[in-house]
Amino acid sequence: MKWIVISILLSTALLLPSLAAPPSSTAEIIDGVIAVVNGEPITFYELEKGEQLFRSQYPASAFSEMDEAEIQANVLRQTINSRLIGQEAKAQGMEATDEEIDVAINEILDRNGITRETLKASLEEEGVVFDEYRGQIAEELTKSKIIQMKVRSKIDLSEDKLREYYLNNQDRFKMEKGVRLRHIIIPVAQEAPPAEIEKAKAKIDEAHEALTAGEPFEQAAMKYSEGHTARGGGELGFFAEGKLHPVFEKAIAGLEPGQFSDVIRTPSSFQILQFVERTEDEVRRFEKVKDDIRRALFEQESERGFNQWIKELYRDAAIEVLQ
Repeated sequence: MKWIVISILLSTALLLPSLAAPPSSTAEIIDGVIAVVNGEPITFYELEKGEQLFRSQYPASAFSEMDEAEIQANVLRQTINSRLIGQEAKAQGMEATDEEIDVAINEILDRNGITRETLKASLEEEGVVFDEYRGQIAEELTKSKIIQMKVRSKIDLSEDKLREYYLNNQDRFKMEKGVRLRHIIIPVAQEAPPAEIEKAKAKIDEAHEALTAGEPFEQAAMKYSEGHTARGGGELGFFAEGKLHPVFEKAIAGLEPGQFSDVIRTPSSFQILQFVERTEDEVRRFEKVKDDIRRALFEQESERGFNQWIKELYRDAAIEVLQ
């Protein structure tokens, strides 16, 4: 299991000044330092660790059109972002408390359905000691605090702004007749070795048992699902009437909103579907979509504000990339 720190920076696309690609050979790097940010060095080792984390967050296909220099330049830029944010947090006297770190780690354990001992063992397999992991969590929490203060706390989304967006974007809220679904998926081909099929079936059965015991579907999806939708609680989206595969139509027949299906076997996976809602031909009412609008606008404003703030940090910083 790959260890994952709560990443604020590596998953964010930023519109920032471009940086020259870092050297491909350590021989070109003075004493292993690849950049200096306000007097603080960034080492080639840090860049390598950052690239490993960056690659672990996306499928290999995401890098098919990027060469190594592009990836390293991207990671270096993000590492500089991280250093600037950390320096700003330090200047503001911000740091994560032990209690906040413990809460964050417990949330990670709950979300992945593992014990602290299992986490420590997994970290050791990756060559990471628990104190180092705890330190990474502390750094990310501290950065999250400064981002909250400098960016997110300044976002004002009044009811009038939400309604204005709703009225100006009616087409976005038109709904055809159909269904909205979530799923939990464990990929395994029908021609896979019996041991792999047995392992996948055991995991989907475990997920079904958890749902039957009352675990919320979105939480179970994040814990058990192995598809790209897992991070979003298994959200599959909307399917217009007649567009859903007959196997899935049969699986959700008779379900009420919020209920879930039995385990479904497809040629490439085991799945469990949740029937979220059925829609008619209509424009969804403002009250039904208000929270969705708020979340979408908040993320838009957060990204815009974050990019502007980072640009200001760059403007005021002394940054040297060593060639």
